Amino acid sequence: MTTSDLELKLSMFFSIIDADGNGMFDYNEIFEICKLSFSKDWKEEGLDYRDELADYFASFIFEAFGKEVND
Repeated sequence: MTTSDLELKLSMFFSIIDADGNGMFDYNEIFEICKLSFSKDWKEEGLDYRDELADYFASFIFEAFGKEVND
């Protein structure tokens, strides 16, 4: 893979996640990508932990970068 290929892939990835196009990720955008990363296999009969897991990881990411969830 060339550098330009990697840059293109990263650019496409960030443009997909940055739903409002403001050039920054907010909590909801990180929450949604976390939630999407959990496959349906995480879903047990009658139970769906994806929202809880996505909230945990999105909050963890924000905390790791020293940001409040409402920043």
